[in-house]
Amino acid sequence: MTANSLMQRRSAIKPDTLIVGIDVAKFNHVACTLVPGGAIGRPLEFANSREGFATLSAEIEAQKPTPASAVIVGLESTGVYWINLARWLAEQGYQVVQVSGLYVHRAKELTDNSRGTSDGKDALLIADLVAQGKYLGFVRPAGILADLRHLVRLRQRLVRERAARYNLLHQSVDLLFPEFATVIKDVTGPSARRVLRRFPTPAAALAHPPDEMRRLLSEDGRVWVSVAKLAQLQAVARQSIGTREGTAGSEYALNDTLLELDSLDTRVKQVEAEIDRLLAPVDETPILTSLVGRMTAAVILGETGGLRQYRCAAAVLKLAGLNLYQISSGQ
Repeated sequence: MTANSLMQRRSAIKPDTLIVGIDVAKFNHVACTLVPGGAIGRPLEFANSREGFATLSAEIEAQKPTPASAVIVGLESTGVYWINLARWLAEQGYQVVQVSGLYVHRAKELTDNSRGTSDGKDALLIADLVAQGKYLGFVRPAGILADLRHLVRLRQRLVRERAARYNLLHQSVDLLFPEFATVIKDVTGPSARRVLRRFPTPAAALAHPPDEMRRLLSEDGRVWVSVAKLAQLQAVARQSIGTREGTAGSEYALNDTLLELDSLDTRVKQVEAEIDRLLAPVDETPILTSLVGRMTAAVILGETGGLRQYRCAAAVLKLAGLNLYQISSGQ
């Protein structure tokens, strides 16, 4: 936060501006109001429901110095509990800003020389930080970009789950048939997984001649593994050091991992298809995809809510946590 941006935020707060700080929780929020240089309201607890939001709105209107007074509402982005509240407040015409949880934590002891915390104290701290101009803008994706954000995060979760299953697959192969990867290098690839379903152990690989192995593999679809490659697999199987105890349980675990990978592959493709459908009508998509891949473009649009919301590239870099900063003092 530069001195210029801090001054701009402070100048936006007029003497009759009502500032509301909200400590967000799952079931009940706590709000506290203040007017710069004026009165501080008592903490108000209200439910995370439409009725609770209406109670908050009535309190805000009652505390405004004048009917025309501007209202700025500051809150911490706690989990997902703040999202519906922030959207509702914005729909009521209030300016909604975010206050860093780190700012609130550091300001606790400055307020009353105590590290103690309470919902009322935190709400007041948030309001006070907003009054000092120490807040962040509120970015709320809407329409297609809001859907895109959820789908991008779903895809990221599925890809992480798939990576975890890849690790389990490597563990199973290293236990049952460690020489497998010397013949079929990419153990996680579709060809390797097809072979492992049929021949997960050295004993299974030696049960049939190579041409018969290929015929069995063809029953599951088109085969990309040659007879010569299967012959190599049999050659290493004869010298395998793979475990021979408890193989039934290990094979079951391997098969379960393969089934999970098939499911995750399908789900990732479905999500990516939906992401592509949503990207198509967005006018920023052609520019971004000329520079980066379509999934990276989807991440940028979903997480930023559209680049038109930002005055400069530096603001986007700061949002991503990539802004450079200087540490210097004295000589």
